[in-house]
Amino acid sequence: MSDSETKLNSLRKTMRKLSGQLPKSESNYQRKIEQYEMDIESLQAQVKALEEERFHLRRRLEQTPKEFEFLRNKLGQSREQLDHAHQQNERLVAALTAAKEQLTALRAEVDKLAAPPNSY
Repeated sequence: MSDSETKLNSLRKTMRKLSGQLPKSESNYQRKIEQYEMDIESLQAQVKALEEERFHLRRRLEQTPKEFEFLRNKLGQSREQLDHAHQQNERLVAALTAAKEQLTALRAEVDKLAAPPNSY
């Protein structure tokens, strides 16, 4: 075998290997391209959806400290209102107790005054 025949055989082997990797017909080739294009569109849609989700998650992450601070302030205000209401409730209980005592004393006095006079 000559050097040119060896090169020719090597070239033929390479061509057979390459032709085995090519689609068998034009329709197969076209079908593969269409499938790849559909896959690309699907992946692009997924990428877009993930980017939108990332955008919304980042926005929520930025809002969280502000919301936390707002809720912390609101909790402090609610505690102050609760303390104020508790103090006012204690004052009202004390006033009610004093009013009950006065009412009891007044009833006793009314009963005394309404009683028939002691006769001799």
